[in-house]
Amino acid sequence: VRCVRELPGIKHTALLGALHRRREARRAGWDDALFVDDAGLIAEGPTWNIGLCVVGPGGARVVWPRAAALAGVTAALLRERCGAGVEHARVPVRRAALPEVGDGVVRAAFVTNAAVGVRPVAAVDDLEVDPEHPLIAELAERYRALPGDPI
Repeated sequence: VRCVRELPGIKHTALLGALHRRREARRAGWDDALFVDDAGLIAEGPTWNIGLCVVGPGGARVVWPRAAALAGVTAALLRERCGAGVEHARVPVRRAALPEVGDGVVRAAFVTNAAVGVRPVAAVDDLEVDPEHPLIAELAERYRALPGDPI
């Protein structure tokens, strides 16, 4: 879904546009909406960030889209404290094949949100990805193992 969040670098309460696009996607038979910017680059979802598991000659790694998006707390914790990479890439949406990122190919994807942690993605449009990729399970476990803040 083409959507650029208003002031994507600032967390604010203006969610009507994002949630409306989610509703439109669900009414069309999809589970949720994945936002792409005006250049067709993957950005984020209505209430979550997306990470990509890219497999190349050096093995599997996490790549985060470079398009403008709200920097979520869960994604930040994965990057900063769980070793989930700091690599960002301009990832175009391609329906025919899994997108290439540098020297690798996207094999799996996951979403992050403070309410759900790390959740696998099974498909983007008609493009299936591996929801059971071992890197996703590893990231989910690392996230669950983070100590909570004392209250």
